[in-house]
Amino acid sequence: FPAVMADLTARAQTDSVVAYESLRLYDGEYVCVMRQDHPLAAEPLTLDQYCAARHLLVSFSGKPYGFIDEALTALGRERRIVLTVNQFFTAGRVVATTDLLTVLPRHFVGVASLGGELVWRALPMPLPTVHVDALWHRNKGHDAA
Repeated sequence: FPAVMADLTARAQTDSVVAYESLRLYDGEYVCVMRQDHPLAAEPLTLDQYCAARHLLVSFSGKPYGFIDEALTALGRERRIVLTVNQFFTAGRVVATTDLLTVLPRHFVGVASLGGELVWRALPMPLPTVHVDALWHRNKGHDAA
């Protein structure tokens, strides 16, 4: 994937034809997720409450921070990450049985909710809309995969 991004970036800065096609699958947003009877679940979440809570980070890269931490840093704030996992579903299962908060795509909460055990709240800081795109090489444009 890094090679694809480098190729797209280089070609976007020139007049050459990009060798990749893309299709927007959906636009989404990330939300704060917690168990249904979490002490913070009864009302809208404030930035102070969010930063004071203990957090589970979903990190596909293994890095100990994510885009939420970058947004908080821009506000001069930070959160306390006490556990890191590499899957959204695992995060949902852990949060359903603990007082940890996590951040998941809003559309995924129903999938990870495990029978309604999870609730979501809007994050207390501005974040851009997330775009999920499919990307493929033009030479493979007619493959069934």
